[in-house]
Amino acid sequence: MNVPVPEPQISADKQTLSFVIEWRGESVTCVVPRRCLEVFFWLAPNADDARLVSVFRVGLLRSTRSRDASCWRDQRGRCG
Repeated sequence: MNVPVPEPQISADKQTLSFVIEWRGESVTCVVPRRCLEVFFWLAPNADDARLVSVFRVGLLRSTRSRDASCWRDQRGRCG
């Protein structure tokens, strides 16, 4: 599955990262707390913005690959 990597935006207080994805024909804004990236993707607490975005992108790619590999398929063979 080829998933485009969304362009993330870092909040002014640097505590969240947001991005917009298309889901079933609608735009959805997603927000990831910095703490989640620290806990689940080993982002250092003192990481700069470039590192924050890099860890987000790597984590997103890992997540989409893992979802694609383990998703269930509907009757038409689509991931659900």
